[in-house]
Amino acid sequence: MTVRPFDKTADTDAVAAIDRSFRTDEAMRVSRTDDGFELTAVRTEPLTKVFPLDLDEQTDHGRWDAAWVAETTEVSSPGTVVGFAAVRFSRWNHRVELYHLYVDSAHRGRGVARALLEQIDEDPLIREQGHCLWLETSHLNVPGIRAYRALGFQPCGLDLELYGDPPSGPREIALFFARPLPQTSAP
Repeated sequence: MTVRPFDKTADTDAVAAIDRSFRTDEAMRVSRTDDGFELTAVRTEPLTKVFPLDLDEQTDHGRWDAAWVAETTEVSSPGTVVGFAAVRFSRWNHRVELYHLYVDSAHRGRGVARALLEQIDEDPLIREQGHCLWLETSHLNVPGIRAYRALGFQPCGLDLELYGDPPSGPREIALFFARPLPQTSAP
């Protein structure tokens, strides 16, 4: 697999074709504790959700500061885009926000997300700009939460009102996760 910078002209269709759905029969129960909160996976009705992705929102890097795609190097399908990540810098608090991280469902569990995150970690501008990589996801995204934890992210907050009332389906809770970024050594 190779990871390279996202090219809006060349990659938009391939990134849009990534299966961004997840299926689960669990949700994270959020419980208050004396010093914060606890997440516990509980059984729910089966659910399939597709994360929206509007690549037209990204005009002149208005929403992201950098983005990458992961491509297969398999002989049967070389150059097939199987993953996408985009970040933006929050300059006031030196945090790098993982705005998008998607791995096509047929390629999950094969190191695609890890390869994209390694590219983020190795980017000199990101290492210079940020102290942590931060993300937000829904408490319904149990498969994603498990993947984020396996990739070194720890829960760091929640927002009960971020998503508002949905037109249908369960009300979602926003969960925030973070992990430290490698720091550039001083000369």
